[in-house]
Amino acid sequence: MVAFGVIDFEDAWQPIDGRVLTLLMGMMIINASFEQSGFSTWLSAHALAGLRSPGCCSLR
Repeated sequence: MVAFGVIDFEDAWQPIDGRVLTLLMGMMIINASFEQSGFSTWLSAHALAGLRSPGCCSLR
């Protein structure tokens, strides 16, 4: 919208919250660390193994 002149740069920058950007960046760093270490693969394998057991998630 700035490129097309709909709003100016100051109005576009005003609603951006630095705390939210910091939180999102931290979450991306943690996610990348989990992927590189294999934690995400390990967690998903154990979660799926638990779903295959007969007593899990029964609706009795």
